[in-house]
Amino acid sequence: MNLYTIRDTVAEEHGPIFEALNDGVAKRAFRQMLSKEVTHPEEYDLIIVGTVDKKTMLVSAVPVKVVCNGNGAVS
Repeated sequence: MNLYTIRDTVAEEHGPIFEALNDGVAKRAFRQMLSKEVTHPEEYDLIIVGTVDKKTMLVSAVPVKVVCNGNGAVS
C-alpha cells in the first residue's frame, strides 16, 4: 500500500497522509477532491511519500515524487 499527500503549492503546505493501492487509485481520489473543493487545481500536487506493509505495519520512505499536478488530474 502506498502513502500519499497533497501539496498546496501556494500555501507551501501538505495535507494529511492517505493510503491508496497504487498511483491510479490515488489519482482518482485526488480528482474527486479537486472536483468538489478546489477552484484552482493547478495549485495542488499529488505526491507519493512512502509505503506501508499492511501485515507488519512497517512504514518505509520512498523517493518523494510528484505523481501528478492538479491540472493533469482534471484534464
